[in-house]
Amino acid sequence: MVLEVAQSLKHVDTALTQVRWALIASILLALVLAAASGGFVVRSALAPVSRITRTAKGIDTGSDLSRRVGYRGPSDEIGQLAATFDHMIERLDKVFQLQKDFIADASHELRSPLTVIRGNLDLLKRNLSEKDRAESLQAIEAETRRMSEIVNDLLFLAEVESSSLVRQESVPLREIVLGEVERFAPLDNKHQLVTGQLEDLSARGDSQHLRRMLGNLIDNAIKYTPRGGSITVSLYRDGGWAKLEVSDTGIGIAPQHLEHMFERFYQVDKAKSRASGGTGLGLAIVRSIAEQHGGKVTVSSEPGKGSTFTVRLKL
Repeated sequence: MVLEVAQSLKHVDTALTQVRWALIASILLALVLAAASGGFVVRSALAPVSRITRTAKGIDTGSDLSRRVGYRGPSDEIGQLAATFDHMIERLDKVFQLQKDFIADASHELRSPLTVIRGNLDLLKRNLSEKDRAESLQAIEAETRRMSEIVNDLLFLAEVESSSLVRQESVPLREIVLGEVERFAPLDNKHQLVTGQLEDLSARGDSQHLRRMLGNLIDNAIKYTPRGGSITVSLYRDGGWAKLEVSDTGIGIAPQHLEHMFERFYQVDKAKSRASGGTGLGLAIVRSIAEQHGGKVTVSSEPGKGSTFTVRLKL
């Protein structure tokens, strides 16, 4: 005997259909949410890239190198890209500004000698006596020499300011002091050039640049120290720094001039500086070389009692 039992599976099929549609809806909703959240995350992550693009376009169309991305966020790959871009634009801005300053300074300072040369050339076209002709030629030679010195100093200054320190060698500062004092002593018989405290210190950097820095300070002291005065060069340790001092018993500097002493072409007495052959760039070169080596230069002075220029270099 066979017993057959039957039951309707409609409710099961209905339940499975509902589950199927619920799963499909859930999957679709999850995909939508994933796409939306993914898009938000991607847009947030790539927002600095968009800012970089807009900044680059703004610089390209407006030639405005003062613009920056200004990224504020984690230091991940995007953050490093934004920081690198800002650093690159900052360096470009500095280089272009230095070029503008170079052109402005050169055109301003070369105008006077060119005017003198042109005037003397006009005089030479006339029927001058041999004495007047010789004086005109002498003036042309002097102004030509001055122009050459100005251009050379400007080029050197632009090179130092626009580039990082290339040579990184251990420089014996004591040897540089003794070498520069020995070099200047035979050339100057009007002053007493001596060494003060000299410690055996070394700093990392470019020996030629450091020699020029010290040479400019000694030369400046010689120019502004009356006959019979003394110039003292010292070197000593101050914590983690080497202090290089050039002191003189010269005419000194008034307080209102001290903060401007390291600016290009700034001269307290232009007539005296011109007569002594100065270009007005010596102390600006000193500051640039000191900063190139991670140091700085300061000056203290009192009118009638002399000046002391101090360079701090990291040991």
